[in-house]
Amino acid sequence: MWGYHDAAVVLDLAGRLACLAVIQNAVHNLLVARETGPGRLLDWRITALATQKNRAEDIAHRLGLGSPGPRRMCVLAVSQIVLATAGLVSPRNMWIFAGLFVIEVLTLPLIRTGLDGADEILRLVIIVSVLRNLSDSAIVQLAAAAFLGGQAALAYLTAGLSKTQSIMWWDSSGLRGIAATEYFGARPMARLLDRHTNTARLLSWTIVAWESLFALALLAPREITLAALAIGLVFHLSCAFGMGLDAFLLPFAATYPCVLVIQDWLSDHLSAVERTGIAGAAACAIIGFAAFNLGQERQIAWSAAMPETRSTITAPAGE
Repeated sequence: MWGYHDAAVVLDLAGRLACLAVIQNAVHNLLVARETGPGRLLDWRITALATQKNRAEDIAHRLGLGSPGPRRMCVLAVSQIVLATAGLVSPRNMWIFAGLFVIEVLTLPLIRTGLDGADEILRLVIIVSVLRNLSDSAIVQLAAAAFLGGQAALAYLTAGLSKTQSIMWWDSSGLRGIAATEYFGARPMARLLDRHTNTARLLSWTIVAWESLFALALLAPREITLAALAIGLVFHLSCAFGMGLDAFLLPFAATYPCVLVIQDWLSDHLSAVERTGIAGAAACAIIGFAAFNLGQERQIAWSAAMPETRSTITAPAGE
């Protein structure tokens, strides 16, 4: 299934999944377009304060799209749906994806509050879908697929290691807190995690471990790589249905076949001993980093609790 000789086919699939993600985002933008008007919840004059003004606004005016607001949002969203539908049919048409990228840039001033890792991965897939069509060379197709697979591994590694720097993910209070929020939370899950703190801690550690060690799937046997990707799909589906974070599913799923391309190439060019040695060294580094952060976070938490403990010990009996 999807070896490195199938890089072009894999990129076709990645492009189609990116088009589906664009359509999903465009439909969402159509539904909230009215809220970008003056005095509304997503008033563009307010959201624009989140970041510095970029050249996208100047380009939009030159194209005659009018002032930022509901009308422009609708025009851009409909254009995205039309182009993305064409991309589903013709994933090797670079001009379709070039158009999608331009519209993504023009949409940024209107949705600055919604930018996250899913948006970045989606734009990377769109850019790669443009560049890979500059040449039919097998090397170009393989390089493009390897880039997307590597980006997925890097994204998960960064997310996992950043969580190891917070005591809230080690003691599961971060996960339980997210589940209890009004926007991202699920009250039944929050109550379940609060009643079973050990289960919550195990789940929290599992998320951190999977994200941190996902990159090792590039060096693992095919069965382990497929298992890691299956866990990823379950994770993103759970986030989509349980927390409403549906924007992550399709962009990251678009990179998964590319992960298999890298794994197949490494399996073909490195011996089992070499891959095991590299994976072992990487695992030691990742686990060591996580253990250092755990010790540091526990020390910080202990130090923060010390003044309160001392005051309790030294307080007069009458107080």
